[in-house]
Amino acid sequence: MKVMVISILLALFPVNVYAISGNELVKSMRDYDKYAAGNGDFKQSSMGMYVGYVSGIFEAMRIGRVICPNQAVVNGQAIEIVSGYIKSNPEKWDLDAINLVYTPLILTFPCR
Repeated sequence: MKVMVISILLALFPVNVYAISGNELVKSMRDYDKYAAGNGDFKQSSMGMYVGYVSGIFEAMRIGRVICPNQAVVNGQAIEIVSGYIKSNPEKWDLDAINLVYTPLILTFPCR
């Protein structure tokens, strides 16, 4: 069922998808951290890529019922959860970025 829902969503909303490395995601996360801290010395495009990448995956997983957060959970919380996981697991930065986003969201919001 989950695969069918995701397949339908992808067919209805085609997008260009490209893989990025975990190390690229870490660089963008650091710009997001600077933004969140009020430090004006950040690359806006890099920060925006991080927010969009994590938020997009979070919403796709929520819609596809791969994860089951309650309705009050917002994208900002998902971003902070992913950031915390990335910072706590530097040995995994060589993985694809999707793994650095997917794993903490599955662990934090399992469907019961």
